[in-house]
Amino acid sequence: MHHFYSSGQDEYERERAPLVSVDSVTYGDLDGDGMEEAAVHLNYSGGGTANWDFLYVYKLVRGRPKLMAILESGSRADGGLVRTSIAAGLLVLDFADAERRVGDCCSQGYIRVRYRWWNRGFTEEGPRERGDLDLNSL
Repeated sequence: MHHFYSSGQDEYERERAPLVSVDSVTYGDLDGDGMEEAAVHLNYSGGGTANWDFLYVYKLVRGRPKLMAILESGSRADGGLVRTSIAAGLLVLDFADAERRVGDCCSQGYIRVRYRWWNRGFTEEGPRERGDLDLNSL
């Protein structure tokens, strides 16, 4: 977690400063080359109640990370990224279902979307799925 504040700010300002956190890093082979890629899920908060999720997907090329793709999703209950997994060569993302939101903070459901790496980008594959989220486990 990294807070964006200057050394001269008081405690109140520091507590409400923007911050970025690493929520998860998920590994798996997304492009079929036998090597694992890394999907890095970051969350950015502007210091208030809103926050946004970002997913950066990297592969190693000659021992150095190379960015494959970036995804920006919604804020918290409104399409925010809830979970990331890689299964059977697919990037599987669960987004907060805005239709099942509870206030502005949360959603009681997710929308699962699968993506396949194809022609230098991710393309959605298969039907979207909806499911329940346990708000106590998040």
